[in-house]
Amino acid sequence: MSGPKKSRQRFTETRHIWFTYKSMFSVGLVGLIILVVFQLSQTTIRAPAKELPTGGASDDNPQLRVVSAVAAFDDTEKLKLVSPQQLSCNMLPTNSFGEIGSFMGTLTFRPNCAARALLQDTEQQPNINKLAFVNETQFLPDLLSLFGSHKVALVGDSLTVQHFETLSKRLNWRSHWFAHGSTPPRILRARQHYHLEFSDFIPGQVGYLVATSPATPANANRNCAQLEYFKIRDLQRTKNVTQLLEFLLEESDIVIFNLGVHYRARILYQWDMQQLFQACGVVNQQNQNQSQNIYNKNKYCLFREALPQHTQPNKKNFDMFPTNWRYNRSDTVRGCGVFQPTVNSIIFQSRDWLTKLSETHGVPVIRVMDEFVEAHRWHSDGIGDCTHYCQDNMLWDIFHKKVVDVIMQVTLADMIYVPVDTKG
Repeated sequence: MSGPKKSRQRFTETRHIWFTYKSMFSVGLVGLIILVVFQLSQTTIRAPAKELPTGGASDDNPQLRVVSAVAAFDDTEKLKLVSPQQLSCNMLPTNSFGEIGSFMGTLTFRPNCAARALLQDTEQQPNINKLAFVNETQFLPDLLSLFGSHKVALVGDSLTVQHFETLSKRLNWRSHWFAHGSTPPRILRARQHYHLEFSDFIPGQVGYLVATSPATPANANRNCAQLEYFKIRDLQRTKNVTQLLEFLLEESDIVIFNLGVHYRARILYQWDMQQLFQACGVVNQQNQNQSQNIYNKNKYCLFREALPQHTQPNKKNFDMFPTNWRYNRSDTVRGCGVFQPTVNSIIFQSRDWLTKLSETHGVPVIRVMDEFVEAHRWHSDGIGDCTHYCQDNMLWDIFHKKVVDVIMQVTLADMIYVPVDTKG
């Protein structure tokens, strides 16, 4: 064989060997990638804990729509490993993180609006306090005493998230939120034993938060304090309100509902409120049939009315929002201003009806709307979001005092213990 032919043959053999090794390497690399993806799919991906001083999840601003999603679940084995009481008494699962912060795709609430808001109020009307600020020296002992001896569940939308955040921070309790894709034990129990679903903060991150008081020997028992939040925008996903209350009252002795901002039809809002107040009334009525002593803590169901929205109309369309106006961004302008009752007429015009409902069924209503009507300078940025509020203590103490006053009235029988004279 001549020299050129031998060279071509050697080249052909070498190229064949190279392509063979290249093919084997490619197959091995693809196999490795498939193995890594499979392993990751079997592992719960835990988001890192976010610690922000502002906190908040404004997913209920009409300008910030977040689509709720309920993923398929099959957590029977997990539930067997986790007692339904595990969240009580400062015991939290490993998939919780401290200090809630902003959630993906949403804005954060600013806690430092006081200087700006107070300055603007003073410039407009010097020497006039539009808001009934609270003396914290007198108020805080009542707040700490009340919530330090109760387990409370807050149920509602993102304004109730603000209620949860500001209250837990005022109490100096540790707040916990749960990793994306994980399911808290309380939610597992709600799904499997009660067939209940709650809204998500973002798809795959269930709307549930919990705060616990510092672990001390004094409260390390089954009656220790706890604060929970469950996200519900309306009752359309929860057809059985009685079942919802049964679940909530397994862990809590006080439940506070707040619904309304997301309703667009008055008939639907009033129907849901009728069902809610009727079920809450049954819970409160049962307290009268129980013996009153320090060892028998009653259960209470309350309703907290919505806070006012300070959205302003586009003057090109109208000077005031028309009655039964439904949110339309083109009808609004940037900037918060004087409260207009027709911003959310379904809620505002139903206040007297809600009072009658409260009296009929014996369900206390926590009135906070009037206290915040003049708080249009206390919104999160003072420009765009006129629904959520800054989280300054001096503002929310007004809110918390109203809550404390009502709870103390309805739980007075629990707080006063008169020993029975057995010497007779």
